[in-house]
Amino acid sequence: MAKQKIVDSNPARRRPYAPFRALTRALGRIIPFRLAVLEDSRWVRLLDALGRPLGVRLTGFDAFTWNGTVYLARRLLDTRAGYLVLRHEAVHLLDQRRLGLAPFLICYLLLPLPLGLTLRALFEWRGYRETLRAYRERDPKLARRRAASVARQFTTGRYLYMWVLGQSIRRWIRRELARLERTNGRPPRGLEALAELSRLAPKGERDLEVPGPDSIID
Repeated sequence: MAKQKIVDSNPARRRPYAPFRALTRALGRIIPFRLAVLEDSRWVRLLDALGRPLGVRLTGFDAFTWNGTVYLARRLLDTRAGYLVLRHEAVHLLDQRRLGLAPFLICYLLLPLPLGLTLRALFEWRGYRETLRAYRERDPKLARRRAASVARQFTTGRYLYMWVLGQSIRRWIRRELARLERTNGRPPRGLEALAELSRLAPKGERDLEVPGPDSIID
């Protein structure tokens, strides 16, 4: 596996964030992937232009994963928040490789409905299970504090209202937090490949940042 190269065209760079760099290397050993700056992608800008009449702006997202490439917002490179987002995107890398890109996109965007009750919610739930696991590695109390924020991702327009049954997603989150406590943070079935990422958890920091209120993690 080739070493992951992080490219940032912003000359005013902050200091490299070691856990983020370590995560890109460890994830590259699990599944080959490319990390790109979302705002620098020509085809992302093209999709932005096509989606503008519908109010969709990919360059307003925190990140998205497409065919082995994670497009990450520039402001998240080498940051604590970027570390968290990349843990989430790792699940989408695995799912797209497992299903193939075209079947993944059909399921993610269209089935069984594009809004309300979607398979998108199930794919994102897998990603957010890894998000909760990353929170817990920092502090179990932090994972519990972020539970309401995770639930809102499913029931609001951030993911185009992918799951209208708010009570059920809150129940999933409670069960997942209990499972993480019971298993000492072990990944759920089907995501065992990500177990080694636990040792990269940031230590001795006050908190893990979370994406802004207008962000979408997918």
